[in-house]
Amino acid sequence: MKQQSLKFTIIVGSFWMLIMGIINLVFKPYGIDYNSGWAPTSAFFIASALIFNYITSSIKISKEHIRSYLAVCITFLAMAVSINYLFPISLIKRFEIINSEILFPLFNWNVFISKSADIIFQQLLINILIEHYLKIYNRRDSVKYFGIFFAIIHFPLFYIFGMNALYFILPSIAGGLLFAYLISYFYRGYLLSLGFHFAFYLALGLFLRYLN
Repeated sequence: MKQQSLKFTIIVGSFWMLIMGIINLVFKPYGIDYNSGWAPTSAFFIASALIFNYITSSIKISKEHIRSYLAVCITFLAMAVSINYLFPISLIKRFEIINSEILFPLFNWNVFISKSADIIFQQLLINILIEHYLKIYNRRDSVKYFGIFFAIIHFPLFYIFGMNALYFILPSIAGGLLFAYLISYFYRGYLLSLGFHFAFYLALGLFLRYLN
């Protein structure tokens, strides 16, 4: 990997881990989580990604980007809330999910708004890094390098969730390659990448919601 590319990869990765560290190690101990603290958590995710994009002058965010992102978020938010109302879970299962600290399977509107902001944060950084790679490498190498990065960046989840982190780490190996491929090879691939990211969390949420 070229020195310029490696340097920017480290910058993106360090920023990514910094923000996630603040969310999990600073916000959560004070009760600011995806549930009760959905507003500050969401604002922090979005503001962090936008500030990073502005400082690095990485990608131009147009009104079309914003409208498209909002449309995808609203669609999946509606799906998540519908699941919660149409397929309720027992109080015992709700407590199990809360105790696991993986809250998005609750599919409450406030939790999923926080998760949506989390996904948007990740997707903006994903776009930033892939666009950077595409300026230096061909599409095939860009997909390969990002796939490696995306898998590695999820390893610190072991510290937060223990072995439950495998629910995220194992899919991230394929997910990183898929996101990079969609963004690199398809027109408006950033929307496809965002949609698949949301779809993954809906599917995983359903699995964890009904896991005995």
